[in-house]
Amino acid sequence: MLCVFLAISSCSQSNELKTIEIQKIADNLLISTKFKVKIQQVLPAIDNIQVVVLEIPYREFPGVILIKKDIKTNKWIRTFECLSPGIQPQKSDLLDWHTEKCGVDFMTDKETVYSFQNQKMKKLMESTIENKQGVFILYQNFIHMNTSDSVISKQFEPYTVDKTLYFDYANKLFENEYDKYPKDNCTMFDTPKIVTCTFEKNSGMYEIRIKTDNSQLWFYSFKGIDDSFRYLLNKKTSVQVIKK
Repeated sequence: MLCVFLAISSCSQSNELKTIEIQKIADNLLISTKFKVKIQQVLPAIDNIQVVVLEIPYREFPGVILIKKDIKTNKWIRTFECLSPGIQPQKSDLLDWHTEKCGVDFMTDKETVYSFQNQKMKKLMESTIENKQGVFILYQNFIHMNTSDSVISKQFEPYTVDKTLYFDYANKLFENEYDKYPKDNCTMFDTPKIVTCTFEKNSGMYEIRIKTDNSQLWFYSFKGIDDSFRYLLNKKTSVQVIKK
């Protein structure tokens, strides 16, 4: 079994990260040195939490990362859980790692619907913590695994993304079209580009709103980040089509 790590980066002691420091954290998400990742937007920090939008270099890569300052050590730590807003059935120009034999979709023997809060699934996602060889991403009816290729960066710091509601969201966005597609793989779950992103705090909850280039509005709210810098607390998500 592969083992995943929690991404930790020693960065600036200011209340916001410098671009060069954010770029290093972003680069360490890459499972292959053949690719580069660009920073698209850096949102103003709130309560020592920095939200960063990235241009996605390949599929199953997070479009949004969160980095929080550890007040005990003054180090900035990227959360293990990242965000990947947007769904599209049309093929994009992003590489699908299945074609490079570095991507696998599978199901466990007894699970048919996966929960991001399930402790067994959390152990699976976190099982790559030690050797940094790949990532596990939970979908609603299967698990996607990206394994590293032969030219992985030594600084690679794995992540996960909660996609356990993406089948329901896809049917909502595309009028039940996904009922016609296979439910056991990620073929029809390509990723559109992010157009805009906002980060605010209202009534004690952090809120991230993201618009994609295929007219989807994704909303994330969460109470905070856990003490291990892994997951968003009390997270709620929703998505809707933006009417033109």
